[in-house]
Amino acid sequence: MKTLSLLCLLAVGCVDNAILELEVDLPPNTTDETLYAFLQTRSSVMSDFEEEWATQGLLDGFELGTEPTTQAISIVADPTDYPGDALFRLTFCGTPRCDGIGDDVRAQVRLVVEHPFYSLARTRARWTVPTLPEMTIETPERIERCQVEGCREGTTSSYCREGDGTHFCE
Repeated sequence: MKTLSLLCLLAVGCVDNAILELEVDLPPNTTDETLYAFLQTRSSVMSDFEEEWATQGLLDGFELGTEPTTQAISIVADPTDYPGDALFRLTFCGTPRCDGIGDDVRAQVRLVVEHPFYSLARTRARWTVPTLPEMTIETPERIERCQVEGCREGTTSSYCREGDGTHFCE
């Protein structure tokens, strides 16, 4: 498993930050061409899926192999991002930065992680993409905030309090 840190990707500064550890289970490459999984992220406070997403300053995609792989990614946010959700776009391209000929029309999957950021807290979530999509899936998968791990030890079915529904990190 490789680890990638997208430090301060959503943030302007990193003084009072929060961290989301996202594990992404990637499918095997079942095609005859080299494919990369290019991951982009942003805060819903900044934008949504419909606006253009910049590719400058981002790291290369992960090359897909013949077996499934897991990539661990750390996203650091600052307080302006805390009220929002984390948005992810995973595009399967022929080049590491999705900047090759035809990469602009490649298949993509999307994810929304609801309210994953809390002051000075580290949270965790897992996203599984079982197979390569044939076309872009515009409706994002969702990880609800009560399924975002954090601020509680042990195994539980929910990371929110039963009484008032607040997350244990709040």
